[in-house]
Amino acid sequence: MRVSQNLLFSGTAPGEEDPNLPAGESIAQMIERGLQARSWTIVEPTDLGDHSLWTVGCKRESAELEMTLAATLEKDLWMLQLAASYIPGLIARWRHKEPSATPEDVFSLAQDIHAILFASGEFRDPKWCWDNFPSDEIASPTPPAP
Repeated sequence: MRVSQNLLFSGTAPGEEDPNLPAGESIAQMIERGLQARSWTIVEPTDLGDHSLWTVGCKRESAELEMTLAATLEKDLWMLQLAASYIPGLIARWRHKEPSATPEDVFSLAQDIHAILFASGEFRDPKWCWDNFPSDEIASPTPPAP
């Protein structure tokens, strides 16, 4: 079963050039606003302490997902991962526990985030893939279907 959509992209969001703001804050906020306009319920973006790693909880209907945005070591290069907020382990699956989102839910969120990021014109070179690092050899410029 597909678990996560992963995106590597480049660019600078308005406000990102301000050294007083944590890296990724304006990108996380832009995604948050765009998802709310697309009927997603958002849990406030959380800076995970090093000012370059953000998590955003995303809910729609019964699906609960998590987006993680991270600055890479390369300037203006970003990594984003989308996955169910809860993925059961072996024993939980044996007890018939289900993930908090299906691969189709992850794909739907990926499509919305892709539209938000790349409609702005600030970002470029999207590389999407399932369950792996989005290298040139396996990545797609748009989110691949499950």
